[in-house]
Amino acid sequence: MINVEIVRTLNAILATFPKLRASEAATECIPHLIGALKSGDKEARDSALDTIYTLRQSWITMPTETARSQAVLAAEAIPVIQLMMKSNTPEGSFH
Repeated sequence: MINVEIVRTLNAILATFPKLRASEAATECIPHLIGALKSGDKEARDSALDTIYTLRQSWITMPTETARSQAVLAAEAIPVIQLMMKSNTPEGSFH
């Protein structure tokens, strides 16, 4: 089960501390974020999308290997996001 508070806290931490986005810990959070996307909880999905988007914005400034690792892990979210888009998710939920 996905804890919405954890996903929201991850988003707040990574948004507040940009240097942490290139950390191994941030990379290891991505599967948890994808789990939040799959959970069906709107608040968890929104926070997970925001966090993945924040990480993606940082890929250009982080070491290539870290960015590549995060991109590969985040790519697993693509089918989930496509499914969410097809299932009439309310407007404003996507970046």
